[in-house]
Amino acid sequence: MSSRVRAQGRWPSGSPRCRRRSLPRSSRRAGPYRNFSQLGSRWPNPARRRLERAIVIARCREGNARRTLARLKRKHPNRARIQRELAEAERLERSLVAQRATIPTHAPVEQTELAGKLVQHTGEYKTLVDTLRIACANAEAELASRLAPYMRRPAEAKRLLANLFQAPGSVAVRDDCISVRLQPAACKSELAALQALLLECNTLNLSLPDDPRKRPLRFALHIS
Repeated sequence: MSSRVRAQGRWPSGSPRCRRRSLPRSSRRAGPYRNFSQLGSRWPNPARRRLERAIVIARCREGNARRTLARLKRKHPNRARIQRELAEAERLERSLVAQRATIPTHAPVEQTELAGKLVQHTGEYKTLVDTLRIACANAEAELASRLAPYMRRPAEAKRLLANLFQAPGSVAVRDDCISVRLQPAACKSELAALQALLLECNTLNLSLPDDPRKRPLRFALHIS
């Protein structure tokens, strides 16, 4: 008999599986960041990065308010509210820009919030993490190159892949195969492209590395 296992792309917020647990430093294989731990070593200031980001957001708010005002008629009931939002965005932007003179782009590490917090991974751990990152990036690029020809907008292949990776679904472990059914959020044309990609993946006869029976993985969409 086949056994059926339900797998959700995102665990419910109350599930202990989705709670991120802080591992002890020894488990992360980290030690003091020797290259930047000496007094006087200069480091990009995180506070300045946050300030620059806040300025960009304030300017976006100002631009949006100005564009909205330009489209509204003079007696439009929302005009006064948009003008207040514009004035608030301008005031916030001036206040943030004035702080630039007091928050340097680089500062001695002991004068920033990074003091005592920088750590350095061991060479073996960093090599493992980098290897996994490169493998994931290569897999994403390979899948995107296979998906793009089926899409009306090939440049959005990675975005559609992200929807597929985050989709809820189900896994059915059978005697002859392992069936994976996914339910991504996508429009009709995108679902057709994903279906074509999954059919192509099925021809590769993929299997789980630890499966002694080497049962093939079979992917499909669950379209309600």
